Amino acid sequence: MLFSAFSFVFHFKLLTFIAKLEWRKLFSRHWRRFSLSIKRTKWKTLLSFELKCYVVLLVLLTLGFWGASGVNPFQSFYHVVDFSSSCGLGVVDFQKIGEAGKMILVAAMFIGPMSFSIGGGIRVLRTYVLGKSLVALPKTFLTGKIPKIKLDGEVIQLQDLIIHLLIIASFALMAVGAAWILTNYGYSFGDAMVESVSAVTTTGDSPKVLTPAFPIIPKLLLMMLMLLGRIEIVPPFVALTKEEETKEENYYSI
Repeated sequence: MLFSAFSFVFHFKLLTFIAKLEWRKLFSRHWRRFSLSIKRTKWKTLLSFELKCYVVLLVLLTLGFWGASGVNPFQSFYHVVDFSSSCGLGVVDFQKIGEAGKMILVAAMFIGPMSFSIGGGIRVLRTYVLGKSLVALPKTFLTGKIPKIKLDGEVIQLQDLIIHLLIIASFALMAVGAAWILTNYGYSFGDAMVESVSAVTTTGDSPKVLTPAFPIIPKLLLMMLMLLGRIEIVPPFVALTKEEETKEENYYSI
C-alpha cells in the first residue's frame, strides 16, 4: 500500500539506485566496497520534498486517528495508509471509530498520496500549495502582491497556482455537496462524508453495505463522483470549452 502511494519518479529512482550498486562486492563479502557504492549513488535523492511531506502527513494523521478512535498505533497507521493510498481494503469498523475518527480518515482520503501515483485525492503537493497559499493570504490582502510559492526550487506560475486551487476547491465542493444529498438517504453526516470522499477519491471504502436495491439517485451521484474524481474534474470542462481563434492583424511598424 505504502509503495503504491509513492510517485512513479520515486520508483524509477529506486530502481536506478539498485541497479548502480556493486552487488558483486556484497556477495564476495567486500562490505566496505559495497557501502562505498551506496554513497556514490547519492541515495538521498530518493528523499524528495514531496516524500518527506507525505511521511509527515502520515505520522500526523496516524496520531490523530489513534487519539480519536482509540485504535492501537500500528492498526491506526495501517488504516491511514489504506485510506491515503486509495486501496479500499474495507477492514475498518466504522461503528467503533467515532465521528472524529471518520473525519481523520476523510482527511487521509481527501489529501491522498503523492503526485503521479495510482491513488486518488488532491495529492500531497497540492496540499502543500494550499497550506502555503493560506499562510500567505494575510500578506496578499495587505500588499496586493501574488505570493511566490516554490516547488523544487521553481516558483509556481500564477495560472498553475489557480489551477491547483480550483481543483482543490472543486473536490471539496463536490464532496460536501454529495454528502449533503446522501444525508437524505439514511446517512449520518459523518458516514455521508466518508461515502462521498471515498467515491471522489476512488478509494472504495463504504460505511454502509451497498446493494442493488440502493436508490438510483445516490447510485448515479456516486458514479459521477468516481468518474470525475478519477480524471480530476478539470479535463471535462476543458473538453467542453470551445477554443476561440484570435486573428492577428498583419501590419508594419514605422
